[in-house]
Amino acid sequence: MHPVSKCLLLSALLLLSGMARAELYRWVDENGRVQYSDKYPGSTRSGTAVLNKQGAVISKTDGYLTPEQRKQKELEASQQRAAQQKKQEATLHDKALVSSFNSTADIDRKRDRDLQPVQGDINALRASIKSAKVRSDTYLRQSDQFKKAKKPVPQDLQQDILDSQKEQQNLNQLLAQKLKDQARIRQDAEDDKKRFLELTQPKASN
Repeated sequence: MHPVSKCLLLSALLLLSGMARAELYRWVDENGRVQYSDKYPGSTRSGTAVLNKQGAVISKTDGYLTPEQRKQKELEASQQRAAQQKKQEATLHDKALVSSFNSTADIDRKRDRDLQPVQGDINALRASIKSAKVRSDTYLRQSDQFKKAKKPVPQDLQQDILDSQKEQQNLNQLLAQKLKDQARIRQDAEDDKKRFLELTQPKASN
């Protein structure tokens, strides 16, 4: 066979082979109209379906997301992960309740043990606040004496007043946090007792 004829025959066979494997692409354009093409349209908002010769979908690519859609999708995924983690933590907590306690009285005893060091911190903080107030009142009285005598208040006394006020503020913040911890321990114990009974008491039959 002549070389030129041989090349033409090979080209024809390749063309027919390509047509036999030809794929059709379907997508929805920006105006909401369904489009078809034998050429890949690239990235589309709706995603692109690849159809075979019979018109059946053989694959599909995801569409691109707008910044708002991407942000919403990330938020939903984050919420789903948080919900799943919360569910897992609840399951582990239920197992710990049943395996660690035999009765609600056991939970009360653990609550009391947990409260003891917190109550000790609260008592110590209240004593420190009282002492700090006594010092602050003393500094303030000294300052008033200087003012009544029409004398300048010494710099070190002014600094003592500021330091004592700051100390009281810090101590009161620590006390507020310890009181929150105390309330949380008590509430957690009540929640645990309620859940323990739900897990261990036989359910009433209908």
